[in-house]
Amino acid sequence: MVDSGDSPDGGGQRGRDSLRSHLRHAGLGTQLALLMLIGVLGGNWLDEKTGWDPLFLLLGTAFGIASGIWAVQKENRSKGS
Repeated sequence: MVDSGDSPDGGGQRGRDSLRSHLRHAGLGTQLALLMLIGVLGGNWLDEKTGWDPLFLLLGTAFGIASGIWAVQKENRSKGS
């Protein structure tokens, strides 16, 4: 009899670990994309309000990228990856 941890269909502990890993990486990608989007949209909004095109768009984009990378690095360090 095959035990649930050794099932050939990827079930058991190995399957749960793989799913957990995929979900974690999907969450990191979503977090990175949202932080970048917030930076771009915020910069664009400030440009429209001030008329200083493209200053705040560029600053917002740089801020979004930097904060996204920082968040991903922080998460990776805390999980030991």
